[in-house]
Amino acid sequence: MGALLQNTVFGKNEKKYKPFISIWKTDNITSGSTASNQIKLPLYFSGSYNFIVDWGDDTSSTITNFNSAIHTYSQPGTYVVTILGKCEGWSFYGSNDRLKILSIQRWGSIQLGLPINLFGFFSGCSNLTLSTVEDVLDTSGYNTFYAMFMGCKSLTTINRISEWDVSKISNMS
Repeated sequence: MGALLQNTVFGKNEKKYKPFISIWKTDNITSGSTASNQIKLPLYFSGSYNFIVDWGDDTSSTITNFNSAIHTYSQPGTYVVTILGKCEGWSFYGSNDRLKILSIQRWGSIQLGLPINLFGFFSGCSNLTLSTVEDVLDTSGYNTFYAMFMGCKSLTTINRISEWDVSKISNMS
């Protein structure tokens, strides 16, 4: 995909974005989740979005609002999903697709809790592992990590967490 390779969004080179790369298993369903061949990104209604998502099945979408971030695959399976661009506002807190995300390979430029201080970014993601994440989460602009990994039963190691800047985080509960 050209936009991913160029590290720009919509042909603009205003800001260099780094990809957020995650792995999802569509048929890890629970009550209220999307169908076994779908995923819905946990975007927050008042977030700010202008990104391209490569769904991992040779298709991509441009996302500019929270309710357009759902994708239907031709068949259930495990897919690498890559987000490149402005993604500010991400929280699985109360999201029904929380069992579908398996791992994060790269944090990239994602801003989980911005533009407001959201919480519960990966709350309930009981299949999530972060032992192989390659880069460091950009924590600038955050002041809370409340319930960030609440209920993440598979999470035992967060690679490179010792490099996170938590100096401005007032709530780590």
